[in-house]
Amino acid sequence: MGKTAHFSWDYVADAGGEFRIWRCDDPDARELETDPVVQSGAYNRICRRLRWSNAIIALFIVGIPGLCQYLLHQTDHARLMWYIQSEVPIWRLALYALVPLFFLWQLVYQNLAIRTLVRTLRAGLPVPHRAPWKRQVALGGVSLAVYVLWIASLLLSLVSMQPREFPHVSDLSEPVPFVTLAALNPGISASDGGFVDHIHNWMTEEQWLIVESGQENGQDLSCFTRYYRLRFRPLTDDLIREIRSWELQQGNPMQELEDIRLDSAYWGASAVTDHQVLLLRRGVQVLQVEYQGTADLRAHLDAFRGVFDRFGEP
Repeated sequence: MGKTAHFSWDYVADAGGEFRIWRCDDPDARELETDPVVQSGAYNRICRRLRWSNAIIALFIVGIPGLCQYLLHQTDHARLMWYIQSEVPIWRLALYALVPLFFLWQLVYQNLAIRTLVRTLRAGLPVPHRAPWKRQVALGGVSLAVYVLWIASLLLSLVSMQPREFPHVSDLSEPVPFVTLAALNPGISASDGGFVDHIHNWMTEEQWLIVESGQENGQDLSCFTRYYRLRFRPLTDDLIREIRSWELQQGNPMQELEDIRLDSAYWGASAVTDHQVLLLRRGVQVLQVEYQGTADLRAHLDAFRGVFDRFGEP
């Protein structure tokens, strides 16, 4: 059939090298395709191509999360620790997950539509002339909404990376899970009040970073406290292991402390400076303290255990 008018049909264009598009203004015009079985043969190449594209997309959808899991558990580089400490709230994770889930659903929908069409044609049944425009418009709107949400999540990630102001400990109306620098050094003469960062990460129910600094007898003091209450208990051992590995790389080897009231406890100190690290765990709670000063953190274990008592699972 040439690319000219035929039975009142006018040739319009080729579609991707697979089909030719014709148009007709006469609703009573004779159909160009009258044999559904022959017509089904035009879809054989599309079905073969669809199988390959399905395999590639499936590998991508399954492989990306698998690769992320592999990278997160390479403990030599403390990737899990850095990821948990980053700002990744649940709503942002939902946006990240929405995009591959939508394309997976769209892939399944297209496969079912093509297979249903081919089976109908091979059975010798004519395809009904219907135009599901509303459904197509809805799918287009959903695709656009998913794309906009994906762009919005990227923009929000950029915004969250910008410098921001953090409240002082004294400005908070709610209690904060830490031991104050004044409790460690009662003779402290000056303190800047420190700052607090309430970190939202989908792996933790609660996570805080508290920083304080001050002076005692002209000596500078500082204390960095990280409190984690994890959502998934198996992650606590991985987090402890990565923190210890990271401190070892920084020249602060940690030794285990015996305390039956804690699931695990580790302490380390620099041989050159008065820098100390304390790492405690009870249940899904982890407390990480980095301290620069004259006090011995091991002498304040009761105070640190009190943090677990006050801020444990409700």
